[in-house]
Amino acid sequence: MSKEQDVQVEILRKARRDPDFRAELKADPKAALQAHFGIEVSDEIDIEIVEKKDWRSVVLVLPPLDETVVEASQLAAEANVSTMCTTSVPGGTCWLPTVNAPTCRGCK
Repeated sequence: MSKEQDVQVEILRKARRDPDFRAELKADPKAALQAHFGIEVSDEIDIEIVEKKDWRSVVLVLPPLDETVVEASQLAAEANVSTMCTTSVPGGTCWLPTVNAPTCRGCK
């Protein structure tokens, strides 16, 4: 398992066992991750918390449409950005524009 996956498992484990953390995570995920895990999440990253009602429900996380990649590439070209972030993230690849760096600010 990758470091990122290990952290995700720890977050889910804590949310499953700690009702106070769970409530904080639902109310303000970025603040909860900072307070409990020291994880600072960039303003460029959105976090959506989906609470399963029971174990019979399934949550599917869809990756961006292929057009998103084209739009990001076009944005990079228009902004004179030299590279694109290709960091693996849950659901696919980041694809945010970067400025002379291998990863975007959100994936560092």
